[in-house]
Amino acid sequence: MLSHLLNDVRYSLRGFARRPAFAAVVVVTLALAIGLNVAVFSIFDQLMLRTLPVADPAGLVNFVGAGERPGAQLGGPQGDDDEIFSYPMFLDLERAIAAGSGPLTGIAASRLAGTSLGFAQRTAPGQVLLVSGRYFSLLGVGPALGRMLGPQDIGEPGTAAAAVLSYDYWQSTLGAPADVIGKTLNVGGTALEIVGVAPRGFEGTTPGRRPSAFVPITFEWFKVPGIPPLHPQRSSYWVYIFGRLAPGATLEEAQASINVPYRAAINEIEAPATRLEGDRLEKFRAKVIDLEQGAQGQSMAPRMARAPLAILFAATATILLIGCMNLASLMLARGAGRIAEMAVRASLGAGRRRLVVLLTVEALLLAGVAAVASLPIELAVLHGVAAWAPAGTIVVPDLSLSLRSLAAAFAIAGGAIILFALVPLLKLTRTDPGVVLQASGAGRSFGAKGTGKLRFALSTAQISMSMLLLVLAALFAQSLANVARVDLGIRTELLVAFTVAPSLNGYPPARTEQLFDRIEQELRVQPGVTDVTSSMITLLADQSFGATDLRVEGYEGPEVRTNFNVVGGDYLRTLGVPLLAGRELTEADTAGAPKVAIVNEAFARQYGLGPNPLGKRVGIDTRVPPNIEIVGLFKDTAYNRVKDAFKAQLVMPRRQDSQFGSRQMTFYARAAQTPEPLLAAIPRMVAAIDPDVAITDVRTLDSQARQNVRTDWLLMALAGTLAAVATLLAALGLYGVLSYGVAQRTREIGLRLALGAAPARVRRMVLGQVAWMAGIGVPLGLVGALLVGRLAAALLFGLAPTDPLAFGAAGVLLAAVVLGASYVPARRASRVDPMVALRTE
Repeated sequence: MLSHLLNDVRYSLRGFARRPAFAAVVVVTLALAIGLNVAVFSIFDQLMLRTLPVADPAGLVNFVGAGERPGAQLGGPQGDDDEIFSYPMFLDLERAIAAGSGPLTGIAASRLAGTSLGFAQRTAPGQVLLVSGRYFSLLGVGPALGRMLGPQDIGEPGTAAAAVLSYDYWQSTLGAPADVIGKTLNVGGTALEIVGVAPRGFEGTTPGRRPSAFVPITFEWFKVPGIPPLHPQRSSYWVYIFGRLAPGATLEEAQASINVPYRAAINEIEAPATRLEGDRLEKFRAKVIDLEQGAQGQSMAPRMARAPLAILFAATATILLIGCMNLASLMLARGAGRIAEMAVRASLGAGRRRLVVLLTVEALLLAGVAAVASLPIELAVLHGVAAWAPAGTIVVPDLSLSLRSLAAAFAIAGGAIILFALVPLLKLTRTDPGVVLQASGAGRSFGAKGTGKLRFALSTAQISMSMLLLVLAALFAQSLANVARVDLGIRTELLVAFTVAPSLNGYPPARTEQLFDRIEQELRVQPGVTDVTSSMITLLADQSFGATDLRVEGYEGPEVRTNFNVVGGDYLRTLGVPLLAGRELTEADTAGAPKVAIVNEAFARQYGLGPNPLGKRVGIDTRVPPNIEIVGLFKDTAYNRVKDAFKAQLVMPRRQDSQFGSRQMTFYARAAQTPEPLLAAIPRMVAAIDPDVAITDVRTLDSQARQNVRTDWLLMALAGTLAAVATLLAALGLYGVLSYGVAQRTREIGLRLALGAAPARVRRMVLGQVAWMAGIGVPLGLVGALLVGRLAAALLFGLAPTDPLAFGAAGVLLAAVVLGASYVPARRASRVDPMVALRTE
């Protein structure tokens, strides 16, 4: 049996060597289709299926507390606003669980925080994960070196003294020093003792985010002058909570148990202290905690990637089907040429089982080679998505090939070969050798009418699927074109931006303000700089800072959200924003001058101030009457997102608001001609002013705007690439079917020509067959595009998923491709020599 199998392998390899073009086309077709599908599966696996590398991840549960939440909400990439809690509430729940023996063995809290990290005189921006005392013990995670943080490290807020390094930071950034335990890590200006290194592969409980260190949750990460510390405030929501179920406990039991202390804290402690009234107070009192499965950690990425992944799955599955249909057509064509071989084998005594084994070996060899060839394609797609995807959309934390990805590649290859290649070829083993070995039988028996109809159906399906993907690509291309035409209200050209955050180094407000002033002064004297300003909010960077409790003179309506910003002088002039009334903010608007602000048109509309809001007063401190005078009205501009509608903005001078303007500042400088020299000079300039302060994101505002819509670029690039691959495969399949059909009908075509048929009529005959395929396939593709377009509707900007221009452009392009693929076989058919054709049999 083994010898027969080895002989079949050798025979198959020799056959492929004699006809390398056939084997190459099959392998390339399958490899493209498999590589694209496995890459999308790998992303799906990491985002939706992969569990945390911790002990018993199935026992973890995440806490969700939807509903009213008065006060400040500081969400992050770990979850949306319904998933954040106050630190005092976490302590209440932790104490309640520790006091009993219920369905939860314990809970832990965490929070990702941006800060600066300094080690051995090197300081750079980084990210830490704040964790509670039982974080590591609940996860069952032990150290690679030293020890992990525990309850003994969690003191009062502001007393954090220990830190655990991530394995990647310890190895890649610090060089893996063996004596790192006991050394000092400077986190945001605070010296912490390094007590351990986390194990390799553990990067916290937010997949895709890689904190450099783990620090106690009592570390004061949010230091803003004038704002009380977050830890004691029940109205400050910022921590994420998860727990572990006791053995045998259910999610429902744990949810009922945890809501006893939660409802007590809400109704007995927090509700009496809140300023909510009426229905809002009743809704607040009725709040409950919902528990969700936490095996995959806490992350916004799966929710944000769900729609793009669904589109990618639909597109790559379509390409796989097109590739498999090509495979079926190729194998049917090859089978027609091998029917005599199979007949001779059968006549010499080979049983049907023996022939099936031979064909199976050939098919599986092709599948194995295609699966291996698909792996570089998968890696290339993963690296491309990781490089282009904006943070928080499609996160690809692991760019290596997992065992599941490898298994998926071989499973898809094997399934495709068996269903679309081996099954059609089994007809070979059922052919009557006597009929085949008759004269002319070999050419006709396997190219019978039923097989011709099958090839016709396969090509028609390929055309319809190509139409679907071309429409999808056209929709995303037009959506991106609409995004590019958006008027941001800002002159983004020749504008350079960079961000400085000295608060991460622990700088006090006075030193921070001096640093900001010095940076602005040095920027103004740089060659080619015409205007300079600064902004607390980095524009078009998905940052926002807003309030719902502003008091505006003359306004009596409900609370509404207003975006808030603190800026330097000449803000509007530097950004190229038109001033409609009043004056610009200047350097004369200092702390000792009367408090002033400028607002945009949306602010005036939102608060009913009419076309001239100048002189009206605004209050942002509820303890004093409105004391900020509106001195300017400017045209509406984009704030944090390119595609968002313009929203209300209140803009105040940086020098009048050290409370908000001392944490970080983004500086903007307009170049007279080209921004490249300024981009190169800025890091040197800031280093000369203060070498301890790191700058981030030195870029042009044009590039920032493109980054803001990078998801649109990614979707268009992916959809366009997939549509191109699908159309190419369909064209190759159509070309192959027509070429094979012409070869099969050579005698018939020769006879037609010999009887006087014009070559043009023969061409029309072949092209007429294509017209039938397109006439059926294109409408089917349009119907599929309408269905998939509904899925993509939320990702489109400024157009409906039924946009006629996109459908028309896709139809014209597909018609051109189909005509190109069919013209050569049609032309070849019209040039058949009748005498040669009539001698072929």
